[in-house]
Amino acid sequence: MFYSDPFINHYKSKNVDHYNYYFYENAFTDEELGYIMEWGEATDLQPGEIGTADDNVVTEIRQSEVGWIEFQEGTQWIYDRLAYYAIEANEEMNWNFNLMGFGDEMQYTKYYGTNKGHYSWHGDIGPMVSHRKLSMVLQLTDPEEYDGGDLEISIGSITLKVPRKKNSLTIFPSFVLHRVLPVTSGERRSLVSWISGQNYM
Repeated sequence: MFYSDPFINHYKSKNVDHYNYYFYENAFTDEELGYIMEWGEATDLQPGEIGTADDNVVTEIRQSEVGWIEFQEGTQWIYDRLAYYAIEANEEMNWNFNLMGFGDEMQYTKYYGTNKGHYSWHGDIGPMVSHRKLSMVLQLTDPEEYDGGDLEISIGSITLKVPRKKNSLTIFPSFVLHRVLPVTSGERRSLVSWISGQNYM
């Protein structure tokens, strides 16, 4: 015998949309964005890799440069601000993840029009990163400075295009498929971070 009605009714009672995103228009001040970009440019920028088990650069899937901004005295305020936004989004969207903190350093990412910088459809969880619950993308570049490079989120047969506004912050569950379309001219910069919880089993 298999009886599930009470469980189904319980799950259906929750007003929650895991395949959507939370959006802030002005997450930081222009001065703060300048400091973030200074920290990013001071990192050792390397070609963006895919996977986590080994060094694997596949430009057909991902074409970008990335650097890692460590948690330290001069960057704690950035982590603290992002943590505040993550907690609020988790509550407002009723995602109700058991958030524990940052399991990864912040990633400063650059996409160039000269090589059609992009990142094909992917999720942010997988081997060695099953702890990621929320993904956060902070737009650092004015949209007039580049063409292409839109951030898109897949919700099945529908694709959502995220607004391109500079200083905007987009938050979504890390298992949601998303991509960055090829940059055709100019340069797109962003700060990507992940909030962690217990591993998906």
